[in-house]
Amino acid sequence: MLFDVLYKKKSKIFVWKMNFCCVNYYNNMIKINNISVKNINSYKKKIELYNKIIMLDILQIPFKDVFYSNKGKPFIRKNNFYKFISISHSNEFLVIGVSETPIAVDINKMNSIKIMKVINRFIRYDEFIYLDKKYLVYQLHIIWSAKESLYKIQNTGNTSFFSYKIYPFKPFCNFGRLKCGIIRKYFCYIIFAYYKFIKHDYILVFIT
Repeated sequence: MLFDVLYKKKSKIFVWKMNFCCVNYYNNMIKINNISVKNINSYKKKIELYNKIIMLDILQIPFKDVFYSNKGKPFIRKNNFYKFISISHSNEFLVIGVSETPIAVDINKMNSIKIMKVINRFIRYDEFIYLDKKYLVYQLHIIWSAKESLYKIQNTGNTSFFSYKIYPFKPFCNFGRLKCGIIRKYFCYIIFAYYKFIKHDYILVFIT
């Protein structure tokens, strides 16, 4: 079920509430699209694939036209026409961003216990000092998804999350903009990301 659509310049971000369909319907979709699923044993992975096929079909993007680079970044290719695409899913939601320019999306269901366990893996000291106890769980999930999106749009392979910096912010509203930095040896490249709360307990971040 299409849950929400966001527009940004030449980009569209579609938020889809996943349908946990019956296996027979899933198998029919696989046959129609001629997809090999020999290595997909997880029911969750099958449901994600099924919903991805359905959503792409609604967007009039044949599944066969979606390719992946050697670094795992998806893109759309049909004849000599190329388009950018980004895909993310978390529990009941699937997000697909389509754009004429590079795009990255990430959706994440908030889990305070889980995020606190990995805080040392992605929070820099200059980010830690502005964290507000009142908004801590929200800030941590937004920063995590922002860095996931930076990683996706950068498309350079193995990169530490500590090479990404999210400047001070407080999530006062449902939708906001983030100033982000991609840190290099002699300079910091500034890029802006956008976040949106989905159903109060999901964080969507996109860059385009």
